Amino acid sequence: MKERALMPAEETETKEAPQFLKEFSRKNSSEERDMLAASIRESRRKRDGWQAEHDGHMEERNGLVEEMEGLRGEIGAYENGNLVTKVKDYFAYRSAKAKLEEKLGPLGRARDRVNGSEAAKPDFGEARELLDGFYDGEKKKWADAGHTPEDIAENFTEERLSSLSVEDYALLMRRFPGEMLTHVTRQGIRDHAGSIWHTAGEGNFQRGFESMLEDGKLRSNLGIALKEHGKEEAMEKFLRLDKLGSREEALAMLTSKFEANLVTENGFADSSAVHLAAEQVMDEMYGSERRNEIFVAFPAAYAASQLRFGGKGKLTEGNGGDRNDKFIYTKDHEGMPLDAGLVFIPEDAMVDPETGSRYEIGEDGEPIEPTQRVQEIYDARFGEKKGFIQTFVQDLSHKMATLPEKERAELAAGAFEEFGINDPEARKALLDNDLLTKLADVWGKKDEQEEYGKILRTYFNEHAENRYETAKETIPSKEYWERYFQLNPEQRPSKVVYYSGGDPSRALNRWRKGNDITKGSEDPTFGFSEHEVSTDSPEANEGKERFMSLARKVIDDRFPETEQTRKRAEEERLESVIA
Repeated sequence: MKERALMPAEETETKEAPQFLKEFSRKNSSEERDMLAASIRESRRKRDGWQAEHDGHMEERNGLVEEMEGLRGEIGAYENGNLVTKVKDYFAYRSAKAKLEEKLGPLGRARDRVNGSEAAKPDFGEARELLDGFYDGEKKKWADAGHTPEDIAENFTEERLSSLSVEDYALLMRRFPGEMLTHVTRQGIRDHAGSIWHTAGEGNFQRGFESMLEDGKLRSNLGIALKEHGKEEAMEKFLRLDKLGSREEALAMLTSKFEANLVTENGFADSSAVHLAAEQVMDEMYGSERRNEIFVAFPAAYAASQLRFGGKGKLTEGNGGDRNDKFIYTKDHEGMPLDAGLVFIPEDAMVDPETGSRYEIGEDGEPIEPTQRVQEIYDARFGEKKGFIQTFVQDLSHKMATLPEKERAELAAGAFEEFGINDPEARKALLDNDLLTKLADVWGKKDEQEEYGKILRTYFNEHAENRYETAKETIPSKEYWERYFQLNPEQRPSKVVYYSGGDPSRALNRWRKGNDITKGSEDPTFGFSEHEVSTDSPEANEGKERFMSLARKVIDDRFPETEQTRKRAEEERLESVIA
């Protein structure tokens, strides 16, 4: 059998330095780069010389091996032949055996030369170590280097950010201010809403994150409509005409979307902006499933240097509430590429393997309201056993206030068992003094039973850890999304960060801290004050008149104007003038 050539070991894979670090080293470490390049060239010269010599030894050895295999074949054929063949080929047989004996010595010496060559193989690791060491030093120089607005503009382009891995993304940010802008998605059952202005979809199953993955962009409300439909269809969706029943309602919606509404003086500037929060994830106000929130994070330096921004608050301050609402305007309403940011996905939420939701989804596609927690408290109060109010409202809280933690737990457990309270949410609720006060307030009233139901349902909607029935068969959320990306590889974002613990803002801060992203910006515009715009600016109102004309057209098509509607509109106009 032919002996296989032992090829020199491939150079151990070294992760290639990102382009921005290479460019930085060319400008700031040219002498060290030249010395390193010379060392690597010398190492390669030695490697190539050794390789040529080694290949020669291998060729000599393999040639002898092939010759000897041929001779052995001749000898074997003779020995297996008939008598006539053996008489005829006897002298050829003797010659083949003699040649085989002659080759044994040269083959042994050839093998020794191959073995000696392999033993003398140069160590290429030194060059690799030099390269790794050089770029380790450059990474530290990079992180310690100062920066100008021009540096930010050069390094935070969408193309550069999109091309980076998570590791290189973190390295890039170490040099620059690390403030982040976030957007929490709507994926799964929306089990909470922290603002009366943002209750849309509460209690419904949503696939907002999947829609973003399919598109690859985070878009404004107007941008989403334009992406999904032709212009007239997009405007109909934007105005929600399918939900409206009259021309008056449609015109009111037009005013809300393009002019003033209860939230803003310029509805179009609001609807055409991508909405982000600074320095925290606003999941309590805008999110979907608690402890299963998916969000996207972008460097504030990217928004400041590449886009136009406005809205409420500063890019560098997370102040909570509806004041933390940054308006980001993109060219032609094209949105922000997901690949330019980081996509944070929970890894430890236990979700349904088919839906990715923490909750059980009924046959009608809706979540299932839990009944046990309410029923147990209801039965404890109105069942055959007496003393519920005295036990939980009067005695238990008073006694527990003076006991150590262990004895408090034992006392509560005894009361729960006595009154048949087994549901964890029900048990937790009956230790909440605010709820107990409300229950005590309706004690003895004529409609007490009806009020109990209302109080308990409201309480659990607002305070329960799980607002709906949780999924029965579950898998970790990371497993669910990895399977999704295997089935849809073209939708996988370039930078996915899996996080644990269920707290999005904490996960963002943990990622930054773990990657030594500690710098902040003293200038809330990052040196790009000219990019900050008001809602009245041309940038915030790009295409407004064109879209308003289109909006009026689709309203006219859906709800044609009549003499009656014209008179009503004129009366309203006169009333507004008089007022």
